[in-house]
Amino acid sequence: MHRVGIVLALIASMAGPTRAAPVDDGLDVAKESVRIQTETGEQRLEGEVVIEAIDGGLLLELADQRLEIVAPDAIVAREPIAVSGEPPTARELGRRIIAELPAGFDQLATKHYVICFDTSRAYAQWCGGLFERLHEAFANFWRQAGFEVHEAGRPLVIVIFADRQRYEAFAAGDLGAAADRVVGYYNLLSNRVTTFDLTGSDALTRRPGRSAGRAGRGL
Repeated sequence: MHRVGIVLALIASMAGPTRAAPVDDGLDVAKESVRIQTETGEQRLEGEVVIEAIDGGLLLELADQRLEIVAPDAIVAREPIAVSGEPPTARELGRRIIAELPAGFDQLATKHYVICFDTSRAYAQWCGGLFERLHEAFANFWRQAGFEVHEAGRPLVIVIFADRQRYEAFAAGDLGAAADRVVGYYNLLSNRVTTFDLTGSDALTRRPGRSAGRAGRGL
C-alpha cells in the first residue's frame, strides 16, 4: 500500500484545497438561469456567475461544482433566480455525481471530501483517510508560512473506478488518447479528481482465480 499511497497523494495534490467555494470578499455572487443554443437544441443551465466577460460570455459554476464556459453567441436568454436554502450536503452532492456516472457507484463522505466509487468500500475508506491527511498537511504548510487558509465551503470530489479499464473508458472523455498513460488526474472544469483502484483488490474479489501479479500489472 505504501507505493499506492504515494501515487494517490500526488494525484490529490493536483487539487489540494481547491476552488470548492469562492472566498467571501464582500461581493454578491449572482445565480442565474441561462438558456443556451447547442447543436442538439436549447439547453438550460443554472449556476453562479463566476465571471462575465466584456463580450458577454459567461463562466458558470453549476450546482455539482462543474464550471461551464458559455460563449456569448450561444446565449438565448438570461434571468436571475432566487437562492433559497443551504448548499447541497455531501450526500446530496454525491447523489448528483453518481447520477452522471456508470451504474454501480456508491458514495462515502469524509470531513472535506465526497468519494464516489465502484470499488470496495474498504479501499474508498483508505483513500479517504489518505486524502484527509494530505489536506491537513497542505493547509498546515501554508498556515506556518503565514498565509490565511480558508476552509472549503463544499466537499471536494473524488471519483474512484474499480479497475483501469473502466477508468480509461471514462477518462477518455477528458484526456483523449492520454487516458491510458496516467493513473489519475484533476479536472479544473469539473473540480474533481478521478482515479481507479491501484491495488486491483476489487478485481481480485470479483474474479477469485486471478493472480495478484496480474492484477497489479501496469502500476
